[in-house]
Amino acid sequence: MPSAPSHRPDSVSPLVRPATDTNSSLTLMYRLAVALDSAIAGMIDDYARGDLPPREWFTDYFDFIRDPSLRERLSDEFYTTRYVYKILEGLAVQRELQVAQVRLQVLQYASIYEAILHHLLFDVLKAEPQVQQMLSFQSLKKYSVPPAMRETLAGLVHDGHRIVPAYYSESKVSPSKVRFDDKARCVCDLGLIDSAMRNDLISIYEARNAIHLHAELRKGISWELELSRTAYRRHKPLREQIVRGLGRFSQ
Repeated sequence: MPSAPSHRPDSVSPLVRPATDTNSSLTLMYRLAVALDSAIAGMIDDYARGDLPPREWFTDYFDFIRDPSLRERLSDEFYTTRYVYKILEGLAVQRELQVAQVRLQVLQYASIYEAILHHLLFDVLKAEPQVQQMLSFQSLKKYSVPPAMRETLAGLVHDGHRIVPAYYSESKVSPSKVRFDDKARCVCDLGLIDSAMRNDLISIYEARNAIHLHAELRKGISWELELSRTAYRRHKPLREQIVRGLGRFSQ
């Protein structure tokens, strides 16, 4: 088996030459899906795994994750994300198939980043004041008053609005309801990531939210290869910043 080729955007894959039109690319994908014998499947599998580190590397990569189940799940997701990318890169997909390639990569990396931030905030650093502040907010609640007081208030109007008795109360927010951009800002405020990383993660997640077609059209998202490369390239510096930041908390 020859060594895996360099993965330049303009390189020609040993698996298939770039399709000259959409129909030929779709036909190739269909033929690969329904008619692969073991030899061809093995060649594609060898190609996809050729540049990937050993499977154990992906588990060790998330050694800063304290939850063993989450660590293993992140390992699986990172590995399969890279594996699928290699296959699609090897097929040299173009046009709408390349759009699908980029969308899939962005979705997978955004999911990984969200799981990491969620774990750091609500498992590792849940006692920090900044985290607790995210999980509560002040809200007005209607207040029942005695009949005599209700009669007094019944006719009160200010600026066209009827006045009703209410009081401020602290309400709780489930961690699952916290917005991703708020999580990214909180992790930054805690010193685990820098502001540039915070902004990149928010941008990647915003692209992920455009996975819905109406949102994509409304926001004018352009699914270029560089977007998936950006999502991938944030992995290493994100890990480095988090490990360094967690080290300060353990001192």
